[in-house]
Amino acid sequence: MLEGMIPPVDSNLCKVSKLAADLSPEDNGALQDALADIGWTTSALGVELRRRGFNVGDTMLRRHRIKVCTCAR
Repeated sequence: MLEGMIPPVDSNLCKVSKLAADLSPEDNGALQDALADIGWTTSALGVELRRRGFNVGDTMLRRHRIKVCTCAR
């Protein structure tokens, strides 16, 4: 009866957080690790994510990493 229930998408989430919410737990963890890893420049991370089919720009990644995006407010 309650199968397939999906929580509402929080409209205060930025594009990076919305992308992460749609990933498997393993992929989400890998993304969170990459976002926190100073070895990844924002530009290089953006290139790699786009290469893997994710539509996310460097500016949004940068804003999310420095916690000035909509989900950080």
